[in-house]
Amino acid sequence: MIIKIYNFILKKLNKLCFATSLAKKSSLILFISFMYFTSCGKTSVSIDDSTYEPKIVIAGLLFPDKPVSNIKITRNFSVGSEINKNEINLRDAIVSITDLQSG
Repeated sequence: MIIKIYNFILKKLNKLCFATSLAKKSSLILFISFMYFTSCGKTSVSIDDSTYEPKIVIAGLLFPDKPVSNIKITRNFSVGSEINKNEINLRDAIVSITDLQSG
């Protein structure tokens, strides 16, 4: 369907323009604009809080043969809840990293 529209636009622009390259450029710009404006979704999103599960988030990078550093342990919050910055980071967490192959 989109290809048919593109070909239709290209044919019309070829009739209007003398230079084929100008027609192709113009049709491409028109096609991209058409796709941009027609691919927009809804402007509002409804979120259901019943699917929220509290979870712990571990963010960081581990490199072989390097000491562990810059690992952040945080928790998630439900959308729309008031977030206390002091409750995001888990500062007293005890974490251990285990190599499952060696035990």
